[in-house]
Amino acid sequence: DWSQWRGPRRDGISAETGLLKSWPDGGPSLKWKAANLGGGYTSPAVADGRIIGLGYRGAKEVVWALDEKTGRELWSTEVAPANREVDYGEGPRGTPSVDGDRVFTLGAGGNLVCLDAKAGKFLWSRDLPKDFGGKMMSDWGYSESPLVDGEHLLCTPGGAKGTVVALNKANGELVWQSTGLKDPAAYSSLVPTELGGQRQYVVLTGESVAGIAAKNGQVLWQAERRGKTAVVPTPVLDGSHVWVSSGYGVGSHLFEVKAGGGSFTVEEIYASRSLKNDHGGAIRIGGHVYSASGPVLVCMEVKTGD
Repeated sequence: DWSQWRGPRRDGISAETGLLKSWPDGGPSLKWKAANLGGGYTSPAVADGRIIGLGYRGAKEVVWALDEKTGRELWSTEVAPANREVDYGEGPRGTPSVDGDRVFTLGAGGNLVCLDAKAGKFLWSRDLPKDFGGKMMSDWGYSESPLVDGEHLLCTPGGAKGTVVALNKANGELVWQSTGLKDPAAYSSLVPTELGGQRQYVVLTGESVAGIAAKNGQVLWQAERRGKTAVVPTPVLDGSHVWVSSGYGVGSHLFEVKAGGGSFTVEEIYASRSLKNDHGGAIRIGGHVYSASGPVLVCMEVKTGD
């Protein structure tokens, strides 16, 4: 199963084993093909025998589920009007998150929806701009993939009321909003981690990178890190180190977060323009990150930037 953005640990690494080292003669056989799923930029989630995605079908934003074995559509649910007012408006951007019998999706206009994963039944929804004062750093629409953590659903509306929110995943009610961080939202997705014995979420915006306490939304640490135009890639974590990258001439940064005396400090280790990842993200294997930098594939040593 690959039930959320970048997989079970949000790191882009699969635990699958026994993979082929080469294709069979004639290539892999076609099992099935699904068409007419709708316009969009999101990748699907795979869980419990279902492939779940979303797209624009005409004037509606639709969440759909396919049978993993056959590709047959199991259900489709209209969740919002298609928002084509954002730049590149033909479809939503964020990957669904499947949690047991529920699926959570975020549309380009900021419509956050919870459906029953088995039948597609509508359960609840929230509007990030209207309900939480949400604001984006630029004009390409909400692109985040919601994060389920325990009993909470986390996402990043951005804006003056607080950048990150935690909701009760059962009913969508607000648990907390990070009033200590008020950056507009970027296009990146939250990453959960344990630092200094405290559960927290790493958030990357166009203005900073920060750690938000899971229990109450308090800003535990924050470092200024100016992005341009669109900050997209998901942060990459390596113990106490947080590696981030973005394009449009900005590049990559490494920060070290230290805990002591009940508080946190954060230090910038380096800033490098050797790797400027616009959109696709990066994966870490051992002490290296692998990522696209424009049209070039780059391997960078995490702790030195070489």
